[in-house]
Amino acid sequence: MKKTFGLLIAAVCGTLTAAAGEPGKFQLNLHSKTNANYTFMFSYIGANGHVFEQIHGKEGQAPLPILRDLSKGSQIMFIHSKTFLVNTNEPLEVEMDVSQMRNMRPHALYNDRKFQLPNRIDSIYFTCGEAKTRAEMDGLLKLADAWIAKEKKAAVLSADELETVAVFEGFCRMMAKRSMVRAHEEVTKTEGFSDWYFEGFDLTNPHFDRIGNAHLMSTIVSTWWFGRQAAEPGLEAEFMMVDLMRTAKSTVLRDEAARNWMYAETRYKHWNPTIKEVYPVLKNGVSTEAARNYIDSLYNRYVVLDYGRPAPNFAAKNEKFKTVHLSDYKGKMVVIDVWAHWCTYCIAKLPRFREIAEKYKGKDDIVFLTIAWHTPGFEKLWMELARNAGITGPNNLTVITRDDDKAAKALFEDGYRITQAPRYIVIDKNGNFLNAALSTALDEKVEQEIEDFYNQQAQ
Repeated sequence: MKKTFGLLIAAVCGTLTAAAGEPGKFQLNLHSKTNANYTFMFSYIGANGHVFEQIHGKEGQAPLPILRDLSKGSQIMFIHSKTFLVNTNEPLEVEMDVSQMRNMRPHALYNDRKFQLPNRIDSIYFTCGEAKTRAEMDGLLKLADAWIAKEKKAAVLSADELETVAVFEGFCRMMAKRSMVRAHEEVTKTEGFSDWYFEGFDLTNPHFDRIGNAHLMSTIVSTWWFGRQAAEPGLEAEFMMVDLMRTAKSTVLRDEAARNWMYAETRYKHWNPTIKEVYPVLKNGVSTEAARNYIDSLYNRYVVLDYGRPAPNFAAKNEKFKTVHLSDYKGKMVVIDVWAHWCTYCIAKLPRFREIAEKYKGKDDIVFLTIAWHTPGFEKLWMELARNAGITGPNNLTVITRDDDKAAKALFEDGYRITQAPRYIVIDKNGNFLNAALSTALDEKVEQEIEDFYNQQAQ
């Protein structure tokens, strides 16, 4: 027997009807006809912003009706992997085939053509991404545009719904082009590439606020970002971020872009001096207190790694398990390689770090330390891997990051904001940061940066 359940999204009449221009209510009625437990996922724009929910249904138990706030006007709601055009004043009935619980497929039953239009747009543009040339892509897009125009006409959309669909359509077109350009980079060298890539996409369109999935905002930004970098390879990411914050009219798009950028620059890059320049732009550009607090918390956590800030006096153990501290090297410039036994890239870079260190052999005003960031029980492996890379002696250190030594963990892992490996750090002879996160490429540029720091310290 086919296993399905229905979802009814309806504006509630009477006392639940919202005043004109105000957010309305919608009601979810989940009718379970399955013989198994399930998890129903959906996201939408509520009266106070994006909402993502999971509803867990149990076998043989019909869920109670659920009332939720819905933003005014039309929007794109996400039900599992599909998109639906919804309104506060129209019901939407959806049937879900849950015969395979991990591959649920929603299907609109009421006014199918209208409500499933966003999903159809997404599907048809997705196939366009298989084009191999710009001419072929243009041909496929022309066919897609003609088909979508007919669908929109048949769906009888209001002006408000047309605006909502248009912003989603522009994004889907650009996504298709990104897929093709990734596979065929030569397209970026064609005349008028930038205008062609962004045709139909308008970053200043405020209706991005109507796309009911916060995660998709990241994809929209990265797709736009990809086109900018492809058209102008030398364009700095910081400049593009400032440009987006000053250009985008969608508050949701700005908020998500600002949060994601700050997270990536701190959590993954640890600290970039340009953050200090971008930070006030982000704070002034976001629309909610929650977004400002999030940006503030990350900035304040990682600004301690900025140039000239004091480096924590970490405690580590050498090969003889004798404890050493950063303060033991006062008067010397300290270059640190943080690596881990589970990180193949770290291990592969150890010989390169040793190569750079050997250029300063015999100089007593600089020291190169390797600090293994590992878990208890891997001491022998640490030593073996270090020896294989030619890393031995008193400057081959380790910090155990579990509960064996909580104080050492706090001083090193938390104090240096260690979240991943490898990590390369330069500290001046007075114990202050020069660079808390050198490029992990350890290329000639990094080698020159170390040399420049050393020459400055020698003066």
